[in-house]
Amino acid sequence: MARTSLLFVLSGTLIAGAWLRLEMGGLPIGRVLLILALAFVPTFAVAVGARRAWVAVLTVAVTVAACAEVFHARLIDARPGGEHDFFGPVLGSFRDGFLNFYDTTLPFRRSDFPLMHADVLLAIFGFALAAGILIAARRPIGAAVVLVVGVGWPTTLVPGSRPLLVGALALVGVLAVLFLLRSGTHPARGLAQGFAVALVLVVVAAIASTSGSVAKGAFLTWQGWDPYDQPDDPVGVRYVWNSHYLGIHFPKKKTTVLKIKTDGPKRNLFWRATTLDDYTGTGWQESLDLATESGSNQIDSDSLALLPAAARNQANWVKQEVTVEALKDNHLIASAQPMRWDPPSDSTFQDQGGDIVVLSRSLQRDQTYTVWSYAPRPTPKELGQSGTNYPE
Repeated sequence: MARTSLLFVLSGTLIAGAWLRLEMGGLPIGRVLLILALAFVPTFAVAVGARRAWVAVLTVAVTVAACAEVFHARLIDARPGGEHDFFGPVLGSFRDGFLNFYDTTLPFRRSDFPLMHADVLLAIFGFALAAGILIAARRPIGAAVVLVVGVGWPTTLVPGSRPLLVGALALVGVLAVLFLLRSGTHPARGLAQGFAVALVLVVVAAIASTSGSVAKGAFLTWQGWDPYDQPDDPVGVRYVWNSHYLGIHFPKKKTTVLKIKTDGPKRNLFWRATTLDDYTGTGWQESLDLATESGSNQIDSDSLALLPAAARNQANWVKQEVTVEALKDNHLIASAQPMRWDPPSDSTFQDQGGDIVVLSRSLQRDQTYTVWSYAPRPTPKELGQSGTNYPE
């Protein structure tokens, strides 16, 4: 049991260290220790000779508990029957976090991408769980393979400045697993043999890595992997905010940049992101007077003085639930005239009188926000009778 625990701690430490290199912003030691403790439960069961059925039950139980922890889901919702749903939101959050890896530069900031952080914790749990069970079952080859993949995969995503050190530590862990599990009644001898072989291989690798004849480029182009139906590349529309008269080139491929759900009957709406209010002599551009950066939950428009009385009646507002598909910009889009915003909960922003909202960073795929707009539908007769009595 002592040998199994030692190898589990070694493997879990290496796996966690490799995956946490994908993140920035402090080490979540408490959450990682909890995840590794959950992964150790089936390992302990196998080590003490529990039946396979009990091991399977424990594995399912700790997996559900780990998902509840990393995705902040309620375990009570995992019970069968009723209207509660646990697995749907968990699987959806895992998918969203996984897809974010294709849209975000690594390493990422944990506070900006909580779902990516949750997927990292789940990866640590999964690899530690598999390695621990194989170690306890005395399957050294299988445990070594899991350790290689568990440490090597995140290392190829963001090699960093010390790839040789990471590789050397992974090699030591693999050899420790192989020699300790195969050493029979002499664990000290097996461990010494493992470290001796590891030392020789690390020295050889260090010599090879300094040779000019060895290619230094990445050997694993993970960005080209397409395990799912890869979505369209985000479309940049920055040129719209700095208008000119040179014409606009529209790509041949049609791309869905936003999906917007509105209540009530179908109607045509005018979508707006900003106002071009500064004439440069050759074209119009935006000149924003943005308020201090904020992260509050709601923004109300300051334009009521310029709008008719009907704009104050929320019954005349159109609610829009916006989901970002492939828009590469930091402006929030809404139907004019926006009256109230619920910006994305994971972003900070600045606004100009509640009319224009600009995020501190670009929109991300699957990001959502809600906006309410006053969008009147006057008849031609009403437009003709509107007059020209404008406020000063």
